[in-house]
Amino acid sequence: MPVVGTSWYEACAYCRWLSERSGLPVALPTEAQWEKAGRGTDGRWWAWGRDFLSGRCNSREYDLGPTSEIGLFHEGVSPYGCYDMCGNVWEMCEGLWLEDRPPMRGGCFLGSATFVRVTCRWTPEDPVNGAHWMGFRCIKEIPTQQ
Repeated sequence: MPVVGTSWYEACAYCRWLSERSGLPVALPTEAQWEKAGRGTDGRWWAWGRDFLSGRCNSREYDLGPTSEIGLFHEGVSPYGCYDMCGNVWEMCEGLWLEDRPPMRGGCFLGSATFVRVTCRWTPEDPVNGAHWMGFRCIKEIPTQQ
């Protein structure tokens, strides 16, 4: 299940803690990283393509209700193999956007097709206290061998 109810500050603190523990840089993704992981390079609007198909993500159309298990929607996987880039929970990203608040991407289970696109962005009303529809994912920089 996605982690929800955490603030943007708690998500960043978790990434710092995980970086120290693993010895590798871990962070929230930037919007550009998040969008490329979800959208690929061919201009798709949803992780699976340019047409909305309700059985591919946890959105209002699927009518599953609250958050769902990560990896449930195998046909909704992104070109880079990422699950739940559309729907389920809004995912916080690194940086600032509207009113100096952090951006979120991907929509959540409460949103309709328009609001669960990988191109959709929003900002939390309260980045300090979190919400039951807001979560995050981490990225880890992996050194390449030369």
